[in-house]
Amino acid sequence: MITVQKINDLAKKMKSAPKVENQNRRVAKDEALQKLLPGMKTMHANGYDAEQIAATLADAGLKVSARTVACMLRGKPESRRQVEQGA
Repeated sequence: MITVQKINDLAKKMKSAPKVENQNRRVAKDEALQKLLPGMKTMHANGYDAEQIAATLADAGLKVSARTVACMLRGKPESRRQVEQGA
């Protein structure tokens, strides 16, 4: 059994807890691609095509199609389903 006072104290402690960056947190493919988009744009500006960028992502374990990369570079995000399937 826990007292109301302990609950209130715990609630205060939880509200004031600092943010923790969990570098090992797993993320969905669409979130990963959004985080990587600036790097993808830099590679593209340096002469890499969508196929080469997709290959770079695949080498790191993030399988995505060149079509998805091209759409993202054009600013036309594909549907979440297409991104998740790597279509």
